Formats: sequence, structure tokens, C-alpha cells
Amino acid sequence: MSSRIEIYVPTVDGDGQVLPLEISYRWRDHVAYTLTEWFGGCTCLQAMGYYRNSKANIVMEQVEILYSYTSDKLATEHADSIRELAKRICVGLRQECVLIVNNGTVEFVNKE
Repeated sequence: MSSRIEIYVPTVDGDGQVLPLEISYRWRDHVAYTLTEWFGGCTCLQAMGYYRNSKANIVMEQVEILYSYTSDKLATEHADSIRELAKRICVGLRQECVLIVNNGTVEFVNKE
């Protein structure tokens, strides 16, 4: 398995308000089950993230980093689906963008 796919799932909404745990867990679990279905498994890590939002405010948030190792073939086959999943997270959690990493290549996916 030579590819690593990562999706960063936020725990705050687009206004920096902490999401209810039920909502955070639902999105985390949805991403975990999806990655497991596509790639055979995934791991979830918690981290603190800091970024400047479109209003120039610094937002600090706990994020869930979900990642899977897979073949280059499967990573390529699911590349568009990974972006679509990130777009759904953007809409569902009212985010400006969601970070995905495909084999070291960083991409900020927005809802458009």
C-alpha cells in the first residue's frame, strides 16, 4: 500500500462554534465507515488546528484526522469521491473548506 489518504473533519462550524458531540461523532463515523469501505480500514487521530477564517479571525479547533493506506490504483479511482465527501462535510458543517491530503498532496476542498 503506497498511498495515504487523509480527511480532516472539523469539530466547529463555520462560525467557530463548537459542534454538539452527536454531530461531530456522526460525521467522523460517516467518514470512517466510508474510508473503511473504500480502502479496507482507517485510523482516526485527534489534533488541534489553527487557521485564519475569511473574516480574518484566528480559529482554534480540535480536528479529527482520518486516514487510510491504500494502493495507488484505489487512491486514483476514489479521488473524485474523496473530494465529494469533503464537499458534503463543508455543506453539512458550514465550513469554508475541508482539508484532504492524497499521498502528500494537500487540497482545500470547498462546497462549490
